[in-house]
Amino acid sequence: MPLLALAALLAAAIPAMLGRGPWYDEFYTFYAADPGLGFWQALQTRWLPDNHPPLFYALSWASGWLGEGVEQRRFVNLFILAGFVAGFAVLWRVAPELRRWGPVYAVALAGCNIAVLTLAELRSNFLAFAASALLVAALATVGSPDARQPGRAGWAVLALAMLAGLNTHFTATVICGCLGASFWLWALLRREWVLALRLAACAALAALPFLAVTALQFYGIEANTRSFWIPAGFDAARWTIERLLLDLLGSFVH
Repeated sequence: MPLLALAALLAAAIPAMLGRGPWYDEFYTFYAADPGLGFWQALQTRWLPDNHPPLFYALSWASGWLGEGVEQRRFVNLFILAGFVAGFAVLWRVAPELRRWGPVYAVALAGCNIAVLTLAELRSNFLAFAASALLVAALATVGSPDARQPGRAGWAVLALAMLAGLNTHFTATVICGCLGASFWLWALLRREWVLALRLAACAALAALPFLAVTALQFYGIEANTRSFWIPAGFDAARWTIERLLLDLLGSFVH
């Protein structure tokens, strides 16, 4: 069933990747990830001045050979999808309990319209989506009280998912941080000290690049957001959150 869900997702996403018209933010990624720039030049002049961690820009820059147009460069998301599938396959092999709910989880992810929409754009949103989804699966297989410990392979998947989740987008950083914290607190309440220590260590190591890069970006971000086209206040954030929640609910209903 997970393989059928993956095939259905690709069948919907690939035509969208090739046929969807570029939008404003994609042109910025295209500019920031110019493969004609050297790595350090791109990092200093285009990635760090932005308001997001540079992980996706680096991936897009490294895959500049995909083509000269926005549509062709979107295919970097297929490599990200392959990484998610590989991580999920590792968890499937080392954590037998995943086989009970994993097929339903895979179908739900593939059937979410945000999966298709974010795959079909040259932005960090699909990387954030995939990292968060893989992190949920990894935490559930490692942190569940009924789980059999999946060993080094399972912990490696958890660490990589946490690393990507904390270093892709500030919103994803908050979401993945809260996910990790909830399982950490659950382990503390159950007095599973070794599990709590391992979760804390994974989160701390994954957060180090985020903290280092954010320290370099801070003054630029503060200057960028001092005067912004979106008005300050709760309403602007509320409308965005409400729209995304309605989109997600609509995906599952339909």
